[in-house]
Amino acid sequence: MNRSSNNANVARRTFLKNGGTALAAASVASSTAQAAGAGLLPTDPSTTPGPRIGKRGPLMPIRASMDRVISLESCLRPFRPQGPRIEIEHVGKKAIVHNYGHGGSGWSLSWGSGRQATMLAKTTGAREIAVIGAGAIGLTTALVAQRSGFKVRIYTKDMIPNVRSFRATGVWSPSARIVSLEHATPAFRKLWEEMARYSYFQYNSMLGLPGNPVEWIDTYKMSDTPFASGASLYTHAPYPNEPEYPHLEDEYTPDLMSGFQTLTRDQHPFPVDYVRRMNTMMFNIPAHAHALLQEFLERGGDVVIREFESPRQFQDLPERTIIHSTGYAAKALLGDNSLVPVRGQTARLIPQPEVDYAISYDSQNVYTVPRRDGMIVQEWSPGDYGNEKEVAYLDMTRKSVEKIAKIMEAMSKRS
Repeated sequence: MNRSSNNANVARRTFLKNGGTALAAASVASSTAQAAGAGLLPTDPSTTPGPRIGKRGPLMPIRASMDRVISLESCLRPFRPQGPRIEIEHVGKKAIVHNYGHGGSGWSLSWGSGRQATMLAKTTGAREIAVIGAGAIGLTTALVAQRSGFKVRIYTKDMIPNVRSFRATGVWSPSARIVSLEHATPAFRKLWEEMARYSYFQYNSMLGLPGNPVEWIDTYKMSDTPFASGASLYTHAPYPNEPEYPHLEDEYTPDLMSGFQTLTRDQHPFPVDYVRRMNTMMFNIPAHAHALLQEFLERGGDVVIREFESPRQFQDLPERTIIHSTGYAAKALLGDNSLVPVRGQTARLIPQPEVDYAISYDSQNVYTVPRRDGMIVQEWSPGDYGNEKEVAYLDMTRKSVEKIAKIMEAMSKRS
């Protein structure tokens, strides 16, 4: 590829015309080219940075047993088939910017989504704003607003670790249940790409910080059958009763994924015939969330513990501009029945610093992530979509741990 065609591809993926979106009730002028340009990567896979197929060191075994489980948690992803609500409305004397409904993509899109909400807040002319909610979206949005010059106060019922997003798996998944295919309009797709690219750049700028809030790991995706040609690498097939999802990462940001590697039988130790290795961005959520909160407080931010039972109570706040980021709680608070709960369950095993890879085995409903605060074991089932029961089931985790133990046993026999 010559320089001019490469530049054309890059230009196609920039934010140089980042105006308002179909999701915004107010038009937002473009002011993003300089900030976004630093995060651009070429879209031609042949020029994408990152490792190609090659050998790596041996994989250390995961010590999968129930006596190593140190926590068992469940949470609800706030999915809106229409996509997240990022818009401004004027109620009484208040300008309320809504920023919620990010499904399984809250942490991944938090920086880009916070940036969109902050731009909407700027249109009000206010210099002091309130942020309601201190989960992934609320906390990150508050910090983005501070960096943009706002004086910010957070109002929240709970703080970390007692927020739903603190129980997330913690991997880069910007298109996980973010919108249904039928609602993936051109305007939304443009908005999604802008949020994903900005978030990606911000996260990579955090590599190497104390506590390792962000790291890159290898993920081994295993399958009992050949991988379908042209199938999406990053979006799972919907379960029954779920909508179909667009393959946004495959279509708009393949350059951010650093490729994947299809491994032959002699290139991996797993007891299956079909394995792909890919690079995965991982968030060590406790370290990341505490880093966000620490910077927010150091910048003069204020936190008020308060529960809202009605949006009418927003009128009592001294701030004229409010960014509302309560996630799934918005269903009850605002009466937003467009929010669909998607149940998730994770267990944490005692940390294993020597393990630096994740396992994804879709047919067995098993996923592991080697976070610094523990080996995360994620379970899912066809009954998660629309399930509002925020209950963790021990038997489900036991079965998943047993599956991982069998994989590890088979790996040891092959080595």
